[in-house]
Amino acid sequence: MLSCGWDEFAYLEFMKDKISDKPFLMDVGANIGDFTMAFLQKYPEGMIYAFEPIKDIYSRLEKRFVYNENVHCFNFGLSDKEENNRTIYYVKNSEGMSSLHYRPAYFPKFQVEERKVDLTTLDIIRDTLPSVDLLKIDVEGSEKQVFNGGLLFLKETPPKFIQFEVGECYIDSHSTFKEVVDLLYSFNYKVYNKNFNLITPENVWENYDCQNYLAVFQNEYE
Repeated sequence: MLSCGWDEFAYLEFMKDKISDKPFLMDVGANIGDFTMAFLQKYPEGMIYAFEPIKDIYSRLEKRFVYNENVHCFNFGLSDKEENNRTIYYVKNSEGMSSLHYRPAYFPKFQVEERKVDLTTLDIIRDTLPSVDLLKIDVEGSEKQVFNGGLLFLKETPPKFIQFEVGECYIDSHSTFKEVVDLLYSFNYKVYNKNFNLITPENVWENYDCQNYLAVFQNEYE
């Protein structure tokens, strides 16, 4: 069973008639590839670049898709700058909570180990990318940093859709939902919640219950 939320499946279904039968997904924070698998179930001929910086998790991601020529796995993460040997907090008994940011309210309850990972930016790798249909970002609080590392990417080669997560980890990374919404609107995106209600810079609410949002370029939704 895939560990994707129903909102993620809803977004994939919403996009179905708005992208080609062979779309390109950038899965940033791929973990073991459940979202990549869900994407392939919806778009069997799609191509995916899956990014996972933690070697323990990456080895399983790579093994899972080793025979699928459409899935390309990369053992580094994306952030706002290129950096080697950055400390990440690997949560062994709840890997999806692993984060570049220490979470004092949660980590003492889990088996957490410090690991070293390599990071780069969307702007550095953008010339190596096909046209991106969907950029999915699930990086436990570093979503704003990923966007900040891709300002040229967003300006010159904007993805048609961006799915990103918001949760309590934003508190630990000193990020706000409004900062992300403001940035996306500045690049001609509109943001919708899981009920497809419009989120604007004027009505954004700092709700850190973990959920995914969909940014749509140039208002493809209407």
